[in-house]
Amino acid sequence: MSSSKKLSSIPLEQPPSLRRQESAGASVAWTIPSFIVGEENAHLAFLFSKRQLTKLGQLSPIVFFGPSASGKTALAITLATRWSRHTDQRPLLFTTGELFARDFQEALDADDVEHFRRRHRRCRLLVIDNVDVLASKPAAQEELTATLDTMAELERPVVLTASRLPSTIRGFRPALASRFHAGFSLELALPGPDSLCRILDLLIAAVDPALPCDELKSCFLKTNQKLSVPQLLELVTVASEQRKLYGQVNYVQLRQLTMAANSTPTPDLNTIAKAVSKRFRLTLTELRSPTRLARIVRARGLVILLARRLTSISLQQIGDYFGGRDHSTILHAHRKLEETLPSDPELSQALLELQHQLATAGVD
Repeated sequence: MSSSKKLSSIPLEQPPSLRRQESAGASVAWTIPSFIVGEENAHLAFLFSKRQLTKLGQLSPIVFFGPSASGKTALAITLATRWSRHTDQRPLLFTTGELFARDFQEALDADDVEHFRRRHRRCRLLVIDNVDVLASKPAAQEELTATLDTMAELERPVVLTASRLPSTIRGFRPALASRFHAGFSLELALPGPDSLCRILDLLIAAVDPALPCDELKSCFLKTNQKLSVPQLLELVTVASEQRKLYGQVNYVQLRQLTMAANSTPTPDLNTIAKAVSKRFRLTLTELRSPTRLARIVRARGLVILLARRLTSISLQQIGDYFGGRDHSTILHAHRKLEETLPSDPELSQALLELQHQLATAGVD
């Protein structure tokens, strides 16, 4: 079994905690132990009552939908682990729409559909993140429809996340759309000011407790920007790097980055590579070559780190850009550069300046 196959469906054995996590298809993120339910999402709180936790199977499928990075995945995992603790039932299974479709196709190709079905239908609770991608995959839709029917007969909960109410997403077949309607759908909003402050307390405590918490909160709130948790994490990380490099936080630059978070297009990988090449006086050909010269390796690592921080590009996509490198090689380079930053002021400064340049491009 390949390493990518092992990452496809992840049994949920432990409740999420505030720790660094990285996978082949997602940026480094901090998982908060419990979803912060603020005024903007107060309607979600009832799901976590003891009474409702015992009835999740009757509400299934439970669909969380809302804007990108509003916490859908975190909420789905939190609900799953709370349910597991309360009912003392396992195993739980976490997968994504993309992986569900891919693994099903691989099972068809290998004439091993029964193993796929046992894994997805015998779990006590199933979480499928980002079902949107199934809109263009009719075979996977049929399989999901049958899976939902089986889980419903057994009164086992299924928790799904989507960017919009699934029934409004073009491409879903009527049979699957009707299954979504039969369950319970809840819309999520981006964190409001109170939730933002509570999340910041957690992120600052985990990333850099020496940061001035009240000043950072004031800096972010004054911009009146709706910020997601990943955006907050990135801004806290920048503030921490500024403090460590310069001895203080540059609030002017931080406000510019905050304003730019939702107002500028995400730079593509080639734009990031060009900016780094110019900074290090290299050509793109040199940067993308297989050479192991130290100065080029450092610059290449910086491109990888910036791409992971500023975009949603996967490790494998970055590897393809750099001549077909494996995603594990890119992950190693990313981690190695992060470990180098604290002892390399020149590289840290280059990272901060390039990050600011790329994130605020086109902002007056």
